[in-house]
Amino acid sequence: MPFYFTDFKRYKFRPSLVVSYRQSNGDDYIVAFISTIIPAIQLIHETHFIIDSNESFFTNKGLKKTSLLTCDKLMTINQSIATGLLGEVPTNIIKIIDKKLKTALLLQ
Repeated sequence: MPFYFTDFKRYKFRPSLVVSYRQSNGDDYIVAFISTIIPAIQLIHETHFIIDSNESFFTNKGLKKTSLLTCDKLMTINQSIATGLLGEVPTNIIKIIDKKLKTALLLQ
């Protein structure tokens, strides 16, 4: 789906993770940005999650290589913008991502 740069003048198509979908939101999803550009380890933030291509859940998910989920870079989109489904994240990983989202949103 298209992720706009912070200047809203340019965008790049990126995979994303749906982090919130509720019927009360109508047809909207809140999604977190995924990138294959991973900064040096000292620049990995507590709101980032590395999706390691060696993990068993990674297989056949459509991501080409190890990627970075940025829980501090969120966007609300209409589901019609989503261009496809890559797969599901296991419950144990969702719990980790939930903690990172809470940190990013200052909820803990």
